[in-house]
Amino acid sequence: MSSAAQSPHVLKQARELCRVLAAHAGFAETRRKFDEFMANAELRMRYHIAGERGRLLEMKQAGGLELTDQELAEYHAERDTLMQEPLVRGFQEAQAEMSRVQELLNRYLTLTYELGRAPTDEEVLGHSCGPECEGEK
Repeated sequence: MSSAAQSPHVLKQARELCRVLAAHAGFAETRRKFDEFMANAELRMRYHIAGERGRLLEMKQAGGLELTDQELAEYHAERDTLMQEPLVRGFQEAQAEMSRVQELLNRYLTLTYELGRAPTDEEVLGHSCGPECEGEK
C-alpha cells in the first residue's frame, strides 16, 4: 500500500504551500513575534512556569481537591503580570495565527477524506469566502 504522505507530488505541493504561507504579507510579522519571544530566556521561563502552575492547579482540581483562594489569587496575579508583557502577548497572537492556519488546513484534509474529493472553499469555510479572499487563492 502506497502512502499519500510519501508521494513525491504531495510532498512537492506541501513545499509549495509552505512557500505561499512564508510569502504571505502577515507571515513575517507572525514570525517576528515568535522570534522576539523565543530570544528572551527570562520571559520564556516565566511563561513556562506559569503554564506549569496552571496545569498543576487543573490536576489538583481534577483530582477532587479544592483550590484555595490564595492559590488562585497567586496564579491569576502571576498570569496577569505576565500578560502585560508585549512579547508574551505577541507570542500568543502568533500562536493563535498558526493555530488558525493549521485548523483551516486540517478542515481541508478532513473533508477531502470524508468526501473522497477536494472540498470547495464554501464547504470548508461554511459560507462563500467573498472578495476578501480573492487575492489569497
